[in-house]
Amino acid sequence: MAHQERLQVFSSPELKNWLAAYRDVSDYHSIQFADKMSISRPVANRAIAPTGTIGILAGTTTGIEPLFAVAYKRRYLKGGSDWNYQYVVDGTAQEMIDNYGANPEDIESAIDLASEPERRIALQADVQDYVDMAISSTINLPAWDRN
Repeated sequence: MAHQERLQVFSSPELKNWLAAYRDVSDYHSIQFADKMSISRPVANRAIAPTGTIGILAGTTTGIEPLFAVAYKRRYLKGGSDWNYQYVVDGTAQEMIDNYGANPEDIESAIDLASEPERRIALQADVQDYVDMAISSTINLPAWDRN
């Protein structure tokens, strides 16, 4: 799909303003710092790495990923042979619900986007305009219907 024809489903003026500020400030400061240190200016300044632990500690999603699921049933083995189950609410979803009054049913997740991979790719393409390195990303797809 051509750059101009891309789906703009996830883009919002507010998101683009934040991403532009991220781009502009990081470019400015990297140039200023390199010049002050009398070193070569960097060719790239921004990356969105898959930062699992850091994202969990910060209470955010990891990288540019949507939540996998707002809530899910976790299965675990106890005592070597006894399967146990636990319901888990994603930490980022809980933050959005508690601190911002988000309705859990309105939080879109990777599971919701599995049937529309084009929308998931469109978000990454939009963000890539503001990041000067590659973005690592996982796209969940729906189960394959063998019929």
